[in-house]
Amino acid sequence: MQKLKWLFPLALILGIFFSSCEDNDPFQKGTSVEVTFAGQIIDENKEPVSGALVKAGDEVGLTDANGVFRLSATWLPNDHAVLTVEKAGYFAFSRAYQVRDKSIQSITIQLLSQTEVGTLNGGAGGSIQVPGGAKLTFPAGSIARSDGSPYAGSVRVFARFLDPTDRAALALSMPGNLSALNAAGELQQLSTFGMIAVELYSTVGQKLNVTEGSQVEVRIPIDPAIASSAPNEMPLWHYNEADGYWIEEGLAQKVGNEYVGAVGHFSWWNYDAPYPSVNVKGKVFFNNLQTPAVGVEVWIGPADQGIGLGCGHGQTDLTGFYSGAIPKDIPLKIWIYKWNSGCPGGAELYTANIGPFSADVTLPDIIVNDPSIQTLELNGRLVDCNNVPVANGYAKVNISGIQSNILITDVNGEFSFTMPYCSVVPVTGSIIGYDLDKNNESVLQNFTFNNNVANLGDITVCISLTEFVEYSLDGGSTVILPDPSGSIYQDSFPSADFNTWIEASIINSKSCTIGFKSNIISAGTFPLRILYVDNLEVNMSQSNLNTTVTSAALNPGDLIIGTFGGNFVDFNGGSHVITGTYRVKRDW
Repeated sequence: MQKLKWLFPLALILGIFFSSCEDNDPFQKGTSVEVTFAGQIIDENKEPVSGALVKAGDEVGLTDANGVFRLSATWLPNDHAVLTVEKAGYFAFSRAYQVRDKSIQSITIQLLSQTEVGTLNGGAGGSIQVPGGAKLTFPAGSIARSDGSPYAGSVRVFARFLDPTDRAALALSMPGNLSALNAAGELQQLSTFGMIAVELYSTVGQKLNVTEGSQVEVRIPIDPAIASSAPNEMPLWHYNEADGYWIEEGLAQKVGNEYVGAVGHFSWWNYDAPYPSVNVKGKVFFNNLQTPAVGVEVWIGPADQGIGLGCGHGQTDLTGFYSGAIPKDIPLKIWIYKWNSGCPGGAELYTANIGPFSADVTLPDIIVNDPSIQTLELNGRLVDCNNVPVANGYAKVNISGIQSNILITDVNGEFSFTMPYCSVVPVTGSIIGYDLDKNNESVLQNFTFNNNVANLGDITVCISLTEFVEYSLDGGSTVILPDPSGSIYQDSFPSADFNTWIEASIINSKSCTIGFKSNIISAGTFPLRILYVDNLEVNMSQSNLNTTVTSAALNPGDLIIGTFGGNFVDFNGGSHVITGTYRVKRDW
């Protein structure tokens, strides 16, 4: 499977802007606008994540086999439109975006896998070292079940530390946009010194918490380059996934080359310096004012890295435009990046000192002068079997076999992109179109760039997508089972519930069967009543397994589409984790 490098927007799609700040109550947000979220969810290997649940406003959708989603248009605040992503086996993601009315907001999100970093006894407590240099210390008796009762059994600790110097990881994976509410309820812009996510589970997959009144010590490393100038105290902030804000709660102390704080609950925690903010906007170009720098990352933060690493960041749109919130009244620095650009000097294309600014500002146009930078242009249109434009679809484009891009169609079925490229400019590529409404795809079509431009014309999307069940057991490689069967039948006694049964197998001992009940045939989340996977006998009474149906099959021939996953125990006492996705035609 080709790895995704960038996700490019359309002519109608806005860039991803920095966080936005208003002087009034931040929960009384700006003007409500109609926006469509679309994009791709990838993992840390840049591979697509299928079956991820994506939500924005009242709209919900699942990513497909290419990790792509496209939600229906929904009304959200223009200055703080929150999108969330969930997938079993990964830390949940949410972030607020600036959006414009009638726009398609095209985004790429990289989910972080839930990595088990150690175990401890809930009664005795203990210390856990987190990769990247963070450390957790649990006092004795500091773990509780979800109902608040003490838990003294084995605790599985899952944690991830985000290094503030890794701007690529922050841009793709960081929760939120560094907008925050301080202890006084004032909206602030943060500059981070590092953040950490922690989740606790029992050996049978039950979610655990910190006991009320207890506190867990959390240490994070300070980057050696700024350790001597870093402040002696640093506010602590936890992340509110639903609202998309960091919330001030507590204070960490500088001890040597670490910040040490104590927390009474777990989510994401951030060690950040807060600043009042002003708004900035501007444009970026390559070599001349006729070549907008499309999809480059713009970062603006404190020039003195001793007061924070990174702050406002986002991508430019097709005109090279960016906008958002930056710290007020301090000297700043602007960086422009293009990840995996192949350009001389690597990802960093431009840097300069700017500010300070005491009011909103429009920066002069920035021209990145580099004669090695060229641009590739591509455009086309997707149409269905009846030559009707595919308004709800996308094109997957591979350029010279190494560059994969997801291009979302507009209301006319059209797609386009402009990509900066260094070194030898590729001359060939291939494309497949997808219709998300009819679940169809096109044939693979090869194309050639002529003077760096490829006009592809109409691409017919008229081939039915295949059925499958795919799953990953205990973090292993993904197993894909073709040609599954699906059935729905109604009970007559003691209830009139509907039973859904999905099963698939292949000859090398790989198999998967799931079953669940619902009072009506509809989308929703339901507990699994049956799971058979490979040769494991599952003890359902000690398991926590659910399925989320996003497309229900009211009639035979309709598709049943959804995800399943959770923790389970086999009859030998072994603990397991499974995640999976299905796309199955209802047979009867």
